[in-house]
Amino acid sequence: MRRFYTYAITIFFAFVLIGESNILRAEENFFAELVPVESRGGAELAQAAKLGFSQLLVRVSGNESILEQTAFQEAVDNAQEHVVLYSYSEESDGTYLFLEYDDAFVRGLFRDESVPYWEQRRPPVVVWLALDEPYSRRFAARSDDVTLLSPSINRFEARGVEARFPLLDLTDAAAVPVNAVWTRDFDQIRRGSRRYGSDHSLVGRGID
Repeated sequence: MRRFYTYAITIFFAFVLIGESNILRAEENFFAELVPVESRGGAELAQAAKLGFSQLLVRVSGNESILEQTAFQEAVDNAQEHVVLYSYSEESDGTYLFLEYDDAFVRGLFRDESVPYWEQRRPPVVVWLALDEPYSRRFAARSDDVTLLSPSINRFEARGVEARFPLLDLTDAAAVPVNAVWTRDFDQIRRGSRRYGSDHSLVGRGID
C-alpha cells in the first residue's frame, strides 16, 4: 500500500473542460460554472442551476462545509434566481450548460455570513510527487499515473486551484532531481516551480 507525505511550500497557500467556447467562458468568468445536463428542459435547468451554484460556493470559499449553513442552503435552493446568463453547448460527450451567476449577490452572501472567500482565481500550484518504487525513485506524471493523480486533481479543480504538473524533461531533471523532493530541498523546488509560472508548490512522497 502506498503512503503519501505532503508538504505545502508557499507564503500564502490554500487548498485545483469540455466544449471550446463555454469552457473558455467558464474559465474566464470567476462566477460561472459549466454543468453537464441530460436535456434542455426547465426542470433540468433548475437542477443544474443548483448544482452549479453549489460548485461555485465551494470553489470560491475552498470549503465544502459552507453548504451546511442555512443561508447558503437557501441560496442554493433559489439558485436559478441568481443566474444572469446561461447557454447550452453540444459536445462529443453530451450537452453542457454554461451558467453565469450574479457576482454581487455571491459577494454579499459571503460578506453577510462573515465567511472568507476569493474574488479571483487562486494562483496555480505545481505538484512534485516523488514515488519510491522497488528499484528506483521517480516523479509521478500526469500522463502515466492517471489513476493515482485524478482524485487529487478533481479536488483541486473543485476548489478553483489549477494543479500544474512538471514536464519532467531534461530541464526539470537538472533543476529538481527526484532526491530534492525526498530530502525536502524546498529552495530547489521553489526555483524549479517558477518555470511553470508559480511560486506555490505541493510536494509529496509516495512509499510502497
